[in-house]
Amino acid sequence: MLVFQKLLLYEIAEIITHILNLPFCCGSIPNQWSALVTLTPKVPKPVDFSDYRPISVTPLLSRVAEKLLVANWLRPAIPSDTIADQFGFRPTGSTDCALIFMMHHVSAMLENCEYVRYLMIYFSRAFNVVNHVILLDKLSKLNLPDYIVTFLLTVYTSS
Repeated sequence: MLVFQKLLLYEIAEIITHILNLPFCCGSIPNQWSALVTLTPKVPKPVDFSDYRPISVTPLLSRVAEKLLVANWLRPAIPSDTIADQFGFRPTGSTDCALIFMMHHVSAMLENCEYVRYLMIYFSRAFNVVNHVILLDKLSKLNLPDYIVTFLLTVYTSS
């Protein structure tokens, strides 16, 4: 199948591009792009809803469109100084990067101070409690094309 797709890449590129651009222009996501969510138990004998972990299987075109949205519009629109100290969900970020950053700064501070206090915060399930009204208000203040803001408003208010 992969060889077949590679052979037809140039022939289908324009069609795929059109399909990927439609949701952004129209402001809605095709129903076929919805994720299939399966609940997987976290513990041997689950009794409560919190004993399950949702596993989402997202269609390929949906994931590609999401990456395009982030790479082409969201990441360039967010001022880099507002996320300079963030390590998660960034192409160059990881827990290793956070620890190296911390060790570098603590070592530098110890050259001039006898001791250092350092606070690192991990927010478990942080995205489960995001206030969508505040998020969308902040997104609307970024330098984004109107059709992207409309798309994001439509997507987040329908979920």
